[in-house]
Amino acid sequence: MYREIDDYEILYMIQENNDYYELILEKYKPLIITICKQRLNGIKEMGYELEDLMQIANMAVYEAIKTYSEYENAKFYTYVAKCIHNKLNVELRNNSSDKKKALNTAISYDANIPGTNTPLIDLLEDKTVINPYQYL
Repeated sequence: MYREIDDYEILYMIQENNDYYELILEKYKPLIITICKQRLNGIKEMGYELEDLMQIANMAVYEAIKTYSEYENAKFYTYVAKCIHNKLNVELRNNSSDKKKALNTAISYDANIPGTNTPLIDLLEDKTVINPYQYL
């Protein structure tokens, strides 16, 4: 259904009733997934997952709907794609700073030590300390 509806009709429907946001998100879902998968290939070491990038892209689509003007020379499809790229760039630039480097390169306590099946927490845990849960 959503593929047959023109972008400008959807934008008009959104102005009339905000419930139609889902319609445009569904229409542009393939574009969102494609852009996010492309970006994910280069940033896996930062700890992002596809769903994280898709949420950021969805926010970009909402912003594009609010800021798009028919009088611009760009089609809505082009405008949305550019907004998604820009929003992802800003997010990734903000999270690649030195302040967040420790978070992006952190190792989980539940991760296994390479070459063994022992979780990291087992190495770090002090067996001589009384467990407060057992004490109670």
